[in-house]
Amino acid sequence: MGLHHDESAAPSGTGRGTNPPLRPDGCTRRTGGRCVLVSVLLASACAGEAPPPPPELTDGIPGDEVPERWAEGVEVDEDRSGDLRPEALALIEAREAGEPEPNEEVSYAWRPPATVRVWRRRLDGSTASCQGRVDVIPLEKYVKGVLPHEWIRSWHGESLRAGAVAIRTYAASWVTRGGKYSCADLDDTTASQVYQDQTYAVTNAAVDATAATFVMKNGAPVFAEYSAENGHPTATGISDSVCAGRARYGHGRGTCQWGSQR
Repeated sequence: MGLHHDESAAPSGTGRGTNPPLRPDGCTRRTGGRCVLVSVLLASACAGEAPPPPPELTDGIPGDEVPERWAEGVEVDEDRSGDLRPEALALIEAREAGEPEPNEEVSYAWRPPATVRVWRRRLDGSTASCQGRVDVIPLEKYVKGVLPHEWIRSWHGESLRAGAVAIRTYAASWVTRGGKYSCADLDDTTASQVYQDQTYAVTNAAVDATAATFVMKNGAPVFAEYSAENGHPTATGISDSVCAGRARYGHGRGTCQWGSQR
């Protein structure tokens, strides 16, 4: 396993937007137990409140920087809604069961994907990628739209750069495997990685600094997972001293987000 850097890939620009963040079920963040379904602009009830993250998890983090994933308590790939491809579901279930990753050595010279097909169900409230809006986004622009919404943008540069590599590798792994959904590689919610048009200079710089860098195994990108706190040992039994004495928050696999900041 190691890092791969493709010199031919260049960073891309970013867009701007002010769309309110949605939960995986197509609703805005909960306010008083209500939500708004963007596709029809109708109010509907949101069942069940996720417990708030423990205080030590968000200690010292500005409220507007706490990732939606942490606030909702949703793990990467936990939400199985939408038109998941059968191959994608089998891969997710195998990984959660602790089975070896079916990542055989590729028989060709792998090249990083130039773009990612992103199902924008956060914006249109659709329930299947083939029926909803799918944007084809340059890979580096996609990473810039994810990093500030999955990491803490006020953390130090090394942490943000680690996050950029993990986010980029996760996206590339799904593209390489034919995509997660029937008509899209990923969606823009916590079901995959939260993508929004709003970006920030500090996180853009971290993406540019690591442009075209991936974590590789057997000639292909790994499933680069991450969670807030992995614990010690991690969910996969790996010793992680920077997380010693910390309660696990998230699935505990891959990059420990808080560990990257310590």
